[in-house]
Amino acid sequence: MIARTNTLLCLLFFALPCCTRAGNATQHAIEMGGIERTYTLFIPASVSKDKPAALVILFHGSGGNGMSMDHMSGFSAVAEREGFILALPDALGRNWNDGREVASIPSMARHVDDVAFVDAMITEIGALYHTDPKRLFATGFSNGGIFVHLLAAKSTHSLAAIAPVSGGIALPLAPMFKPTVPLSVLILHGTEDPMVPYKGGDVDYHSNGGVIATEDAALRWVECDGIKSPRESGNLPDTDQDDGCTVSWSRWTPKKPGLEVALFSINGGGHTWASGPQFMPVAIIGHVCRDIDATEVIWDFFKKHPRR
Repeated sequence: MIARTNTLLCLLFFALPCCTRAGNATQHAIEMGGIERTYTLFIPASVSKDKPAALVILFHGSGGNGMSMDHMSGFSAVAEREGFILALPDALGRNWNDGREVASIPSMARHVDDVAFVDAMITEIGALYHTDPKRLFATGFSNGGIFVHLLAAKSTHSLAAIAPVSGGIALPLAPMFKPTVPLSVLILHGTEDPMVPYKGGDVDYHSNGGVIATEDAALRWVECDGIKSPRESGNLPDTDQDDGCTVSWSRWTPKKPGLEVALFSINGGGHTWASGPQFMPVAIIGHVCRDIDATEVIWDFFKKHPRR
């Protein structure tokens, strides 16, 4: 999400009900260059130090924080049920440095190294708990989704899979976008997103930088993963005919199982998290798709794609 709606978004996010947790949520801080960086760590009751657990990192949109993103997505409830560790990092000034190079956004103007922060966070969590290095996943929404693309391209840790939602590859990053480690990618994006355009272009209509087209982003990952197989596509059932949305899917898989690039195009969907709250009016952010649950779809994708 974007600067002009930050205050309203914060108020709406913090008004969302908190998920019911049986596990343990703790606050953590890391000092990076004299600056304190923070994150919340959710450990399900079933996690023990004797058995390796998957780690999912969830990145919030502009104007939010880690806890507000959990409230929006309900990811901690899925973590409790499925037994994976959930990390909820906080951006400095509530905006990730996602590669758009926008001078009016402090984290970008100051060239905040969010990739280094995430790498340090992953290392710290691995020292505290028995995380499985083959099941390290990242997802995020909007500004967080844009950042996930950058993180996957630049992190020193080898992610197994990512799932950006309503967030494309930043325009300045695109010419040098050459990840060195193949990974599986799931992209979810509304075709009528008024803030991060599905067809690419300016974010929020004005000087908030830009992203490439969503389908171009998927094809960039197909190329980076070295997948030569043809595109498969289809449509999901329209289970909620009142939500103004339908879902089309595309996938690219190599002949040898393991990697996959998948795109869920939410036809008629807005700048929203599928089956999440309508956190702002339809006139501002568009429709919420109720045909799928983004959190469940993402975790199901992650489960099927550990690092090979």
